Amino acid sequence: MSDSKTVVEKRAALIIKYRKLKIKKKEKEGDKTTYFLSRDASNYVFLCVVGQRTIGISYVRELRDLVEEKGAEKGAIITDGKYTYSARA
Repeated sequence: MSDSKTVVEKRAALIIKYRKLKIKKKEKEGDKTTYFLSRDASNYVFLCVVGQRTIGISYVRELRDLVEEKGAEKGAIITDGKYTYSARA
């Protein structure tokens, strides 16, 4: 469990670094960590999910709602799990 956590967190840190994003806020709740990011005038939301073998449509909907609520341009789910067919679609 801790290995997958570090892998997901490292992956998120690398994406944030290489896309030159700034962390405005970080919220941790159970197996999810939500990053609210910015670059120039654009806002982004990253949802990091740890310890879930499959990522379903509920996570995609949660990300969609966060992106709309925060007025972000884009959002991404970072995980080491697999996506269900519905979530990919």
